[in-house]
Amino acid sequence: MMLALDPGHVLSYRLSPKATLVFEEVRKAAAPAPAVDVTWTRGQKVGDPVPIDIEVLSDPKRFLDRATLFVRSRGETRWHATDLALAKDKTIVLPPVTATAPVSLELYLRAYDAHDNEVLTWADPQHPRELALRYEPPTPWYRKWWVWALGGSAVALATGITVYELTLSPPETVGGTAMATK
Repeated sequence: MMLALDPGHVLSYRLSPKATLVFEEVRKAAAPAPAVDVTWTRGQKVGDPVPIDIEVLSDPKRFLDRATLFVRSRGETRWHATDLALAKDKTIVLPPVTATAPVSLELYLRAYDAHDNEVLTWADPQHPRELALRYEPPTPWYRKWWVWALGGSAVALATGITVYELTLSPPETVGGTAMATK
């Protein structure tokens, strides 16, 4: 069982050679350890939901049953936990983070077997992985499309009214001078 979870484990060579030699033979024949990969797409922004992909890379003895993903913003003291059943590929979506500056999310994962024994850890609370979220300030009101559309419409309307009034309306009086003939 120990070698199924950690094939790299070694026995102390102070023990009997009978035990260490048998252990080394079994260790060389052991299947790969369970492994989980947690990934996310780069370039995430503050204010957008954050998708996290969790993939079971190897689980030859079917140890991995469920996992708990722990997440917090960098600098916070409290972790937020999300429980999930481990399937081959799993995507969870974290709620949007609201901030007025770039933020880093810290996360780690613990996987458990069907008997609630901790089988695997991906990162840990002392050394979590970081997911950087970039901050894009909101667009100023004068750069929004609808402001320019309203302004352009107002200018076009004023130009149309001015051209109509100046060229298409007949004048009230006709100017001119009269000459007398002899």
